This record gives sequence, structure tokens and C-alpha cells, in this order.
Amino acid sequence: EWNKFRRRPNETINATLTRFEQTQKRAEHDAGLVQPYETTSYKLLQVLGFNDKDTIEYLKPYGYRPPNTRDEYNNMCLDIRRQLRLLRRAGDDAARDVVL
Repeated sequence: EWNKFRRRPNETINATLTRFEQTQKRAEHDAGLVQPYETTSYKLLQVLGFNDKDTIEYLKPYGYRPPNTRDEYNNMCLDIRRQLRLLRRAGDDAARDVVL
């Protein structure tokens, strides 16, 4: 399930993040599969379908590298949710394109 994780058609970013976190926890608990946070972060950004510019912006606070601790990873997820909420409130077309 973890290796085949994909975003569902018309699934919101928030729903994808939640499902991704649940799948990750199940993989850790059930299969003992513990991925480095760099790998998990990279996979999440790919699954969400961000373009290169957006990916760079989300990696900027970490020195343009994927988060490598739990705190950094959690902060990146919060930043993604926060940014998309701001775009949604502003009625930004880009926000609608990513299905909030």
C-alpha cells in the first residue's frame, strides 16, 4: 500500500495528506517499514503533484533539502496546509487547480 500510494482523482490536498499520514503509520506499524524523513518528504511532494517551483518553495526553509527530522517533516506538512488555506481564502486560481 505504501509503495503504491497515489493521489486519488479530485481528492483534496488535505484529504491526501491525511490519507498519506495514515498509510505511512500503518506501514510502520504493520510492516515495520520506517522510511527516512527525506524519502517520505520527497514522496509526499511527488504525490501531491507540486511543480518544481512549488517544491523549491516548500524546501527553502530546510536549506533546499528535504526535511530530515520528524519536526521538520511535520512543519513542512503544516506549511503546505497553511499555504493552501491562504490560497483558498484568496480565491486563487492556482488553489482551485490543486483541488483544495
